[in-house]
Amino acid sequence: MKSSPGIFVKPLAAASVCMLIFFSCKKDSNSSQNSTDPASDSALTMSTSAAATDNLYNDVYDVLGQTGSNNAYLAGRIAVNGRAEGVDSVPGCTTITVSPADINTYPKTVVVDFGTGCTGWYGVTRSGSITYNFTGKFKNPGSTVTATFSNYKVNGYKLEGSYSVMNSSSLSAGIVFNSSVTNGKVTYPNGTTWYSYSGTKTIKQTAGVGSSNYNDYVFAITGAHSYASYTGKTLTDSITTALVKQVTCKNISAGTVAFTYNGTVKGTLDYGNGSCDSLATITIGSVNKTIGLPR
Repeated sequence: MKSSPGIFVKPLAAASVCMLIFFSCKKDSNSSQNSTDPASDSALTMSTSAAATDNLYNDVYDVLGQTGSNNAYLAGRIAVNGRAEGVDSVPGCTTITVSPADINTYPKTVVVDFGTGCTGWYGVTRSGSITYNFTGKFKNPGSTVTATFSNYKVNGYKLEGSYSVMNSSSLSAGIVFNSSVTNGKVTYPNGTTWYSYSGTKTIKQTAGVGSSNYNDYVFAITGAHSYASYTGKTLTDSITTALVKQVTCKNISAGTVAFTYNGTVKGTLDYGNGSCDSLATITIGSVNKTIGLPR
């Protein structure tokens, strides 16, 4: 299996964090219908907030990959001064600490510290720190990375809990990752709004296996998650039709997520039929809400 710089980042970077948070918090003027059912309205609001929450934890994976730009950390080539060889995408306001600092000893701990505020990839401002624990070189199948947080925030949204991802790839099957979030919690900038979050996800390469052209790559994403809000409301979701992420498309282009709000209200989030656009549709009963994704 051939790899390219950033190969471990793009499958999950389906949309920028700041934009999904924006869509989850605003009224959507493009809804095809307006519901008069409070439960449906609440389900609509929480389903978009759940999507934003999921994307915040995707960002933890993106930081891992961007920190290891050019496969430096993934290959185990870690400089003693705490900067990975060849890294040119890590913002200068980021401090990286590696222990042990040699290139061969594992397990290994990498702390990525954004201080009181560091603006980097996608124009997102991160603060606090993430600690990554590697069981082995992450390019090697079977290796696992676990991330924990210390006052870590993305555009003011605080993340807690534990995030882990395992490399289950093979030469014959292509790239496969299994990720999970346990005891996750996202607290909004106002300090009072929060959502708990847990779940698992599998990202599997479905096209371009063995190709040296990264643009040939297509990934399928499956999984299920559960959410609870500070008001005691709950939402569970399951990817019923695998989400399709083409490298040549910025956003997910197909697939369906089914969700249940408060155990009774059911709905779907549909990313379309494969068109490389910036739209998705949330449906609850007869109510349809079109949401825009980053272009």
